[in-house]
Amino acid sequence: MRIRWKTLLLLLLISILPMLVMRWKGHHVIQELGDDLALRTRSALTHQATLALKRLVEDHARVLKREAALIMLSLHLQASEVEKKLFSPPGQTGSGIFERFADADSNKNMLSEQYCSLKGNGECSPMTVSYSDQTVSVPTGMASDDTAAVMQRLSSMVPVYRELNNKHQGLFLWQLTALDNGVQSIYPAVGHIPVYDILQTEWYQAVKEKNEAMWGRPRIDPLTKKIVFPIAIPLHNARGVFCGVTAVMYPVSVALHENEHIRMLSENVISLLVRPVRMQNSEDTAIRIIASEDGQPTRHRGWRFMTAPQWLRSPDRKPLHQMTSDLLDFRAGVREISYQKEESLMAYSPISSNGVFLLLIAPKADLVREANAMEQYVQKRFEEDLKITRAIFLLVVLSVVCLSLILSRYVTRNIQKLADASGRLAAGDFSARVDIRTKDEIGEFGRRFNRMVPALEERFRMKQGLEFASNVQQNLLPRSPPEMKGVEIAATSIYCDETGGDFYDFIRLHRGHAESIGVAVGDVSGHGISAALLMATARAFLRCRVGQPGTLTEMITEVNRLLCQDTRVTNQFMTLFYAEIIPEDRTLSWIRAGHDPAMLYDPAKDVFTELMGRGMALGIDSDFLYAENHLENLEKGQVLVIGTDGIWETHNPDGEMFGKARLRDLIRLHGHQSAREILDAVTRAIHGFQETASREDDITLVIVRIIR
Repeated sequence: MRIRWKTLLLLLLISILPMLVMRWKGHHVIQELGDDLALRTRSALTHQATLALKRLVEDHARVLKREAALIMLSLHLQASEVEKKLFSPPGQTGSGIFERFADADSNKNMLSEQYCSLKGNGECSPMTVSYSDQTVSVPTGMASDDTAAVMQRLSSMVPVYRELNNKHQGLFLWQLTALDNGVQSIYPAVGHIPVYDILQTEWYQAVKEKNEAMWGRPRIDPLTKKIVFPIAIPLHNARGVFCGVTAVMYPVSVALHENEHIRMLSENVISLLVRPVRMQNSEDTAIRIIASEDGQPTRHRGWRFMTAPQWLRSPDRKPLHQMTSDLLDFRAGVREISYQKEESLMAYSPISSNGVFLLLIAPKADLVREANAMEQYVQKRFEEDLKITRAIFLLVVLSVVCLSLILSRYVTRNIQKLADASGRLAAGDFSARVDIRTKDEIGEFGRRFNRMVPALEERFRMKQGLEFASNVQQNLLPRSPPEMKGVEIAATSIYCDETGGDFYDFIRLHRGHAESIGVAVGDVSGHGISAALLMATARAFLRCRVGQPGTLTEMITEVNRLLCQDTRVTNQFMTLFYAEIIPEDRTLSWIRAGHDPAMLYDPAKDVFTELMGRGMALGIDSDFLYAENHLENLEKGQVLVIGTDGIWETHNPDGEMFGKARLRDLIRLHGHQSAREILDAVTRAIHGFQETASREDDITLVIVRIIR
């Protein structure tokens, strides 16, 4: 990026940054204030709604409890009258406490909104009922005399039914009496609709089995299709034997009539009847939905019974499980649970002794609508304020741009000179100079640039010399391993600098009648040019001497004496492992001059032999006498491994060394392969182990494999 644009950015930061910081701080404070206010309002509204919902369901439960007591009292009166009418001896039935109403409204036969049959579209078709009569069903096959007697006795029950119905208008949908002999009656009388078989209902069988009054679970009334609570009490004859039931059908819509306070909380409140159910073949408990309030805005708003099993489901497993536990323990409560992908409050309370609960579900969004409106208002005010800030910001930016363009022309002139001169220097023009006469930092930079160019030129020439020396050193190494019958040879050297101190060499020799090969691996102390020069000198001494007659002891001792003359001042030294192999005689001779022992691996026996020997590094003691070592009867497949310490002292990023154990494992794994394949496997393993760690020493490795 040019200085001109940097100057522009600097001025923009100086002028605009404080404004942005203040604006950000103001926005942050306003946002926190709005969020905190909305959060507190939401919390308060949620708490109020929680209390209100809990109070509503508990009020429903209390009202229902009072009505249940009233209904049960009325049902006991009804049962007492039925038993008196049906089972007292002839002539002893008495007038009863309800006889004075026998003729009241005797012809009441009308269409009633309470008695209507619900259709699938939510409309209710009115039914014709008679409050002055009852519908009686007598089983086929019953004797005519018995039928007449029963009909006469049951007909006297109409005043009883009517009086109870008048006292509690709208509380009962039907009043029923069903005898165990099959005789059934329903009040008020229904026109053109046959009475269903009460004896086969679940609640009748339950009362008969337990022989006590009870509330049945909500069910669909077959005549009106409305959901009702069957409330029944057993009937006994004069001997106390069960002989039937008398009951009332208590509409759920009456028991749980709509409360205007619910709609004040939310228009979207969902009302359900639920009960906990233990799942088959499992210890889990689920909440089954028995019925739901019809939310249609019709005139006949009511309840809809769930014919197929439906379950209350929510992704919030923990609060749903807690709610299920409350239902099992018959406790009321309020829980915050997600329902139908919407956060909701669920308030519940038991409404009957058989485990049925009223559940009110209110969307939380409706309950905190005021808090959301407040948050939107704060956001609107902030956006209006932000528009004003944007206008001021644009004016400041335009002013800064104009000012920066004027100032940058003065500042960037000398910088451009430096950039041009740097470009010439990068292209290799060491005559590049700059003419800057100012007394500021840029002027000082120009003067230092002019002093830097000659120093760079000198270093450049030195680098060229190093590259030349590296090329010369690489050319001193064998271009390729020699080919000789009976052996395979592979070798490599990897330097950590441009020039290194490691080397290897192969020398063809004729000792007597047989051809032999000399293998040398050396490691000069230190790195760089001095190590490379000593390596070249030692190589020349070695090549010159081993070609002359004499023993290995004489040869290496002479090379050491000559090398000591060159290292007397520099205090350098070099380790050397020199070996001669005569493939035809299967013999190996070597001298170890301070170098790590070579390894001879026998795959047939899986044995490693270290080629030891007494010897000091070359260049230390000119009078030292080196000892020659011999090994005969080399076997086919044996592998000679000569390397420098840079192999096993290679470190990975964790500081761990490669080690000789890994090297032996690699030789053992690939010992049956060619010398080149063994060499490649070892170098790959070293590079993989080293990863990103830097190389600290040169690496040289020679592999000689006996192939016959």
